[in-house]
Amino acid sequence: MDDKQQRAVVSATQAAGKYLRGSPGVKKTPYEMEKRARDIMMRELRAIAPQISMWGDAGADETAFTVCPLDSQGNFERGIGTYGVMASLIEGGTPIFGAIFLPESEETLTAERGKGARLNGKRVEAGGKGRLSRALVCCGCNIYNEEMKPLSFGAIEALARNAVIWRNMGSPAAEFVWLATGKIDGIVIPMLESAHSAGYLAIQEAGAIVTDKEGKPFSLHSASIIAANPNIHQDLYELVRDSL
Repeated sequence: MDDKQQRAVVSATQAAGKYLRGSPGVKKTPYEMEKRARDIMMRELRAIAPQISMWGDAGADETAFTVCPLDSQGNFERGIGTYGVMASLIEGGTPIFGAIFLPESEETLTAERGKGARLNGKRVEAGGKGRLSRALVCCGCNIYNEEMKPLSFGAIEALARNAVIWRNMGSPAAEFVWLATGKIDGIVIPMLESAHSAGYLAIQEAGAIVTDKEGKPFSLHSASIIAANPNIHQDLYELVRDSL
């Protein structure tokens, strides 16, 4: 892939993130802030690659960008530090490069397919606990999405009944960074979002096993995702797959 396109993806996430972090006193709603962050990202991407479409507008085999300008609005609005910005480049329906920027910690996680993941330029690996009984697993829970509710509650119940420590940090962007760097051990994602494709690529390139509920490698057409370090993935998969 073109180095300029990679730089555009990284620049887009950092520019939007720095705008969000530098605007604590701005009297705008989170929706307005997200829209402004998206405009910044689009400006950065279009400056380098005006011919590339956005995922969803492009055909399945075309090159496309995905953007997630503010993940999450709830954390950001309340001044909680776990929020982030994500962007990726997709070819043939597969993420090939992605970047995540966490504004409050100034961490940039990048990943290129087949070439690993890096945090602020240094190679990272998805290590962690060797047993599920000692693991920390993040599980998304969006009570406002009627389709997602039963999936979230089912996965959380499966974890809780088996005494697995779980958390909902409210920001997949942060969770992707933490799994890629071994701070957490697994993530259960009841509903895949294509805007988060940078994160899916990053944790996979960091060495995590990333599958759908059928145990197949994830794709942007997967309904849900189970991801964990290689030591615990099988056990986590068997624990939550039926709930998804």
